[in-house]
Amino acid sequence: MKRVFIIVLALTAANSVMAQAVSTDTIEPRQLNEVVVKGEKPQIKGQEGIMVVDLPDIVKDKPVSNILEALGYLPGVVNNNGMIGLAGASDVTIILNGELTNMPIQNLYQLLYTTPVDRLKSVEVMYTAPAGYHVNGAVINVVLKTPTPLDGLQGQVRAGYNQGHYGSYGGGLAATYAVKDWTFDLNYGLARSKSWNHEETFSNHLFDGHRTMVEDDMRRISESWNNTIYTSATYKRFHLTYNGQITSSAEGWSLSDGTLGSFTNNYIYEGPINYHNIALRYSTPSGLTVGGDYTYYGESRIQSLFQECDYLLGELNRQDINRWHIYLDRQHQFGKWQFNYGIEYQRADDSSSQVAYPAGESEGFSGTSSEDVADAYIGLQHS
Repeated sequence: MKRVFIIVLALTAANSVMAQAVSTDTIEPRQLNEVVVKGEKPQIKGQEGIMVVDLPDIVKDKPVSNILEALGYLPGVVNNNGMIGLAGASDVTIILNGELTNMPIQNLYQLLYTTPVDRLKSVEVMYTAPAGYHVNGAVINVVLKTPTPLDGLQGQVRAGYNQGHYGSYGGGLAATYAVKDWTFDLNYGLARSKSWNHEETFSNHLFDGHRTMVEDDMRRISESWNNTIYTSATYKRFHLTYNGQITSSAEGWSLSDGTLGSFTNNYIYEGPINYHNIALRYSTPSGLTVGGDYTYYGESRIQSLFQECDYLLGELNRQDINRWHIYLDRQHQFGKWQFNYGIEYQRADDSSSQVAYPAGESEGFSGTSSEDVADAYIGLQHS
């Protein structure tokens, strides 16, 4: 009986295994679609009333090579007769790394034109700038990349040629370096420019009951060598900056031919046009910032007027400007509240003169004007 029971148990187990082997799975196989995870970096974001724009990402596929061209793609930027403006703002001030450059707008545009777009980190747009920027109205803050010791020495050499009525060409170099607590930045550009402009004017004047057609054909030509220098050095919380622009061999002609005759207005600069600005700033972790800068501008220009080949008159114009500026800012943070205040003082001395040739054609003038300006502000901000 035991043998029969074992045989029956073995046959039952064998049938069970065979039944499991030939059984089909009731779950139908399905192919899942691929899973794609997408991440996107915002190009514009708001931070405490400031619109931060990732402009390098916006222009990465655009035909731009310098920061001035890149600003044309900044959202809200408009062209005000060749000047950069913001939609909804009467005027706008461009600053670098949160600091006012205190340079003429054309000099600032030249600096931005010679700075490679690779140096650009971001752009901050403020329609109402905080008082700590010492600027009234809207501000575009161009933020440049800060080198680190791991980057080593980085540089770029560039050259370009532009063909209009005349050819203009130039080149430059940009370099950054950091070691320990020091960072250095250098940007130099040299350009030879020559421009040409042609304008025709037709005026139908009514005089003494008769109409007279007055025609004028005007051509303007100018040429110069432009040297642009920007350099900065930072040690911990000390920041030293130098901006310089030297324009040499500058000369221009205005040629007029029409109903009133043929005239030539020629101006030649006796020496280079000099612009120099040096600034020093120190900031503490507690929110105190103190700084100052010195600016010099000088030019000497001879202007002559000819009719046909006859000399009519001329003038010698000279101008020298010296300006000193110091400021102190303080900021306190109380939770989401920010309290800030500061003072600034600047003095400017302008020495100008004009001498006419031949003598007696004009009285001319010579003098010095001085200006002292002091400002104070206090502000409260909540985020």
